[in-house]
Amino acid sequence: MFKRLILICLVGGWMVCGDVVVPSARAEMLAPETCNALREQRREFVSRGVGDRLKKGAEWASLNLDQEQIGEVAAFLQIIEKIRFRCPASKADAKSRFGLLGNIPLPVRNSRRVKSSQTSGQGG
Repeated sequence: MFKRLILICLVGGWMVCGDVVVPSARAEMLAPETCNALREQRREFVSRGVGDRLKKGAEWASLNLDQEQIGEVAAFLQIIEKIRFRCPASKADAKSRFGLLGNIPLPVRNSRRVKSSQTSGQGG
């Protein structure tokens, strides 16, 4: 019975501890002015090449960057995180997200599979 109550609480997204209900944590959305300032900071970091440093990976960064540059990368990641999770998506953000997915090629069709299914359908 007790295991079932715990399962129901976990599936429901909240947990009962005695008489106390502990809700799940949520971050509130930021004000539009704050989001615009964060987006401007992101543009500034990208123009200085911080985004390129991030793409090269942690191993490269540990070998080639000093502490100040690593701090810039960390600050850049925090800004991206705030924009992504606490700011409403702007049209520019949506275009850049979907632009990354826009040129994905379709899978190659297996011609042997298509031919065998057509011939097996005709034999009946």
